Amino acid sequence: MEKKWNSVFILVFASIVLLFSKIESANINGDNLSDTTRQNSQIALMTDVTTPETIYDLTLADSTVEYSYTLPSDCSDYEFQTRTSVDIRYSSGIGGTVTNYRTLKSGGSYNTFGRTFAKYASKVLHFKCPTSNNIVVEITVWRKP
Repeated sequence: MEKKWNSVFILVFASIVLLFSKIESANINGDNLSDTTRQNSQIALMTDVTTPETIYDLTLADSTVEYSYTLPSDCSDYEFQTRTSVDIRYSSGIGGTVTNYRTLKSGGSYNTFGRTFAKYASKVLHFKCPTSNNIVVEITVWRKP
């Protein structure tokens, strides 16, 4: 029976360490935040761990075309990456990937974790891969509970 409790203790301890490392890496403990804002941000991160996720695949079939994805109206966070190692352009601004874009480097991912009070409801994301056809962008969406 003692071995069982040791295993449970180790599992709980590891979960707590992982949670606090996520809070720390999100840089929520910055000096420029009030105590109330810091506390609310930490609570929001803890809630996100239990929020269900949905994964969407967006295929960039033609390298000359820009593709768009509209986030759901109850989106609280999102993340995206390419399935294969290739650079892509992405933008959430007006003008899409023509004039106002960033490059997601091969093997990288972009996420909105730790951005307290951000609003992603029905936001449109634009994607383009000017160098390759049939690139799959994996978009993970977390919804507000």
